[in-house]
Amino acid sequence: MTPRMRWRGTRLADGARLAARTLGELLITLGLVLMLFAGYEVWAKAVIIGQHQRDLDRELTQQWAQIPAAPPDDPTLDAVPLRGAHVPQMCALAELTRPGPFDTRTIEFGEYFGVFAGDRLLAMAGERMQDRHFREVSGVCTHPDQQGRGLARRLTELVVRRELARGETPFLHVVSTNARAIALYERMGFAIAREVPVRIVSPSPPRR
Repeated sequence: MTPRMRWRGTRLADGARLAARTLGELLITLGLVLMLFAGYEVWAKAVIIGQHQRDLDRELTQQWAQIPAAPPDDPTLDAVPLRGAHVPQMCALAELTRPGPFDTRTIEFGEYFGVFAGDRLLAMAGERMQDRHFREVSGVCTHPDQQGRGLARRLTELVVRRELARGETPFLHVVSTNARAIALYERMGFAIAREVPVRIVSPSPPRR
């Protein structure tokens, strides 16, 4: 009798193909699940952040709905618009007084005004960030030997008047430990809206 024999190699090959196909389908399914999860994470977080931003905007709008009247005109303030030629002096004054982040292109963010004694910049104030109708007053500083003359206050009021005339809502940032500046701004009509954490990142020096 002739024995009936089957080649087991075919069954093994079919099993390997089946296992590979199953593994491939599992990997594809896992990849789709991961893609859906990542998409959900991005979409959900975008929705949450967007809603938070809308809530914050509504809250700030309600807080600042009663905008005080613009400061009165100050015809005796001898302030001039600051231009590109003034940037070295502006950066030097900012480096000396530390009003906040300030660099050679900060002037491009908005209008800046300064008071001079001859060619020497004594004080300045201007604008930086903008979010729709909210406009930041920034770069407010006075040379240390000129403090007490009210130059920073008067320049800030000049910037505020111009922003209000454009239908904008002025706001500003101040370090929470700067009690003197906070008291000055509150006397001018500003009120604390909220405290926000700020982190300033700068490049580290090269390793030797």
